[in-house]
Amino acid sequence: MEIEAFRKQLINANPKTASPTKKELLSEDLAIAYEALDRITDNLGELINETNDTDKLVYYAQIRGELCAHFNGIAMLLEDYNQDIS
Repeated sequence: MEIEAFRKQLINANPKTASPTKKELLSEDLAIAYEALDRITDNLGELINETNDTDKLVYYAQIRGELCAHFNGIAMLLEDYNQDIS
């Protein structure tokens, strides 16, 4: 019993060394996806502004719209998970 109490004391003193929970891992994954989609949608926005080809414009705009929908969904999930973890 003393060993378990000591282990918990060490984990509490050094929370970074403790293995993350599934919720924490998911939150980290969502943050990475959020940042990646943010960068991709920004880059697609730049491509839309730079192109004069109507077909490319429609294609880029469609992809960007779909990615923005996912981006918004991930933002909502990330907010929920961060509230639960905090």
